[in-house]
This record gives sequence, structure tokens and C-alpha cells, in this order.
Amino acid sequence: MAMTCSKDRVSPGSKKTRPGAAQAASHRTGTTARPAQPGAAGALADVRLVELAVAGSEEAYEGLFNRYRERVYRIAYSWCFDTQTALDLVQDVFVKAFRSLDKFRRESSIWTWLCRITINRCLDFVRKKERSKEVPVAAPEDVAPYSPKAYADPSQ
Repeated sequence: MAMTCSKDRVSPGSKKTRPGAAQAASHRTGTTARPAQPGAAGALADVRLVELAVAGSEEAYEGLFNRYRERVYRIAYSWCFDTQTALDLVQDVFVKAFRSLDKFRRESSIWTWLCRITINRCLDFVRKKERSKEVPVAAPEDVAPYSPKAYADPSQ
């Protein structure tokens, strides 16, 4: 799949940011930007968040959502190229994931599982969009009138 680059990136919440804006801001404040999932510590935090979410903790659900929503959004947007549709897909992904969180087998990271759910939801979106494409119908005046002679067997 071909991806296009643009000067501005659109993130959830319809805010446009320049590439490198976070790094520039961190340079000014003296802080360093950290990835959403910092290695083994992030994996342990994810396991704990999943356990708490399965137990019913709304804060854990919110923590998982906040940690992965932008990454899920970027994947969804790369499939549909529409901000609102991508946000709808993000919502669908997290609803599906949170309803199925007790079925998460922990054989992979939570991100791998969310990524797979996201791609499957995007594939469903594309399939549905393909099925619902409108077929142009000719106007009655553009259609030749029915003629039995046109369909007659020439061998007779």
C-alpha cells in the first residue's frame, strides 16, 4: 500500500501539528519525548492495565485507550484517508477490544492484539465500502428499446 506524506499531520481531535513539533517543544522545555510503550517497563504496565481492565477498572480502560489511541488512529487513517471515518474506526476498535479483553491470551503484546483488531476492522470497512459502491444506471432515454429481432437466432 502506498503512503503519502504531507507537511501537516492530522491527529485525533483534529489538531494539526508540524512534524517534529513535539521534539522542538521538548527541546525548549528541557524534557525528552518518550515513546508510548517504553520497552519492558511498558509491557509490564500493559499487562497490569489489562488485568485491572478485566477486573472492571475504568482507569485501566482509559489508560489503555490513551496509550494506544493515536497509533490505532494512524493505522485507520492510512486505510480510509478521512479524519471522521478514522475516528469512527478507532471507536469501533476499542469497543471491540474492550468487550473481548477477557479473551486476550497474552501470547503477544496488547499492541500486537490491538493492531490486528484495527487491521481487521479496516479490512471490513474497505469490503463494505466496495460492496456499497453505486452502479450507474442508464437513463431510460439512453436505453435502446427492446426489439425481439435483435435477439432472434440468425440461423433460422
